Amino acid sequence: MTRIQDDLFATVNAEWLENAEIPADKPRISAFDELVLKNEKNLAKDLADLSQNLLTDNPELLEAIKFYNKAGDWQAREKADFSAVKNELAKVETLNTFEDFKNNLTGSVAKFENQMRPL
Repeated sequence: MTRIQDDLFATVNAEWLENAEIPADKPRISAFDELVLKNEKNLAKDLADLSQNLLTDNPELLEAIKFYNKAGDWQAREKADFSAVKNELAKVETLNTFEDFKNNLTGSVAKFENQMRPL
């Protein structure tokens, strides 16, 4: 066991360091990251439950549920036409400097603003 005067961090956090697992898709993990992951899991479960039993008339909650359902509809996402986005991404791939970015992508975002629709 590490003596507290030799390594305060290791001594204070020994149990957490022994038990913490870094998720495969994360470069690191901390106690705050664990809280975020737990909250994400709880939120996804709550939205899934609510989407099955719509017992609310709260417009913000209804929009959140619609967004959750739309984001999780992988069949629709696979069928969606992303050619406009792919064309813009092709432009981005040709850029080498920040000057290229400034000179060639002005207004690209504006092209898509009109295509953004409420759920």
